[in-house]
Amino acid sequence: MITNVLEGARFHITNRLMSDTMHDEIERSIMREFPQIAMHGGRADIVDLDEASGYAHIVLGASCHGCGISGMTMLALENRLCEYVDGLNDVRVETTESYGATNDGGFGDVPF
Repeated sequence: MITNVLEGARFHITNRLMSDTMHDEIERSIMREFPQIAMHGGRADIVDLDEASGYAHIVLGASCHGCGISGMTMLALENRLCEYVDGLNDVRVETTESYGATNDGGFGDVPF
């Protein structure tokens, strides 16, 4: 059962379904805690995830590609995602520019 808690303007899921994966939790956390990515036309794609070690590699694309504040968004993701996702210990974030991908709208993980 999922318990929803409304805390100010923020919506938190306090109990996860047992079938949720770390990938699902990362996606939901990005959508919930970093809505500015979608609001500005950006994408966040999980390109590597090792649940055993708690490592995630995320690439920001679409309008994040070349954005002047993408560096602050990357730093916020790296510093805060581990707080939101149980078992996540290390997050690496980069843009499609440094990752070498094209600016074609991303890879399709987080559905913005």
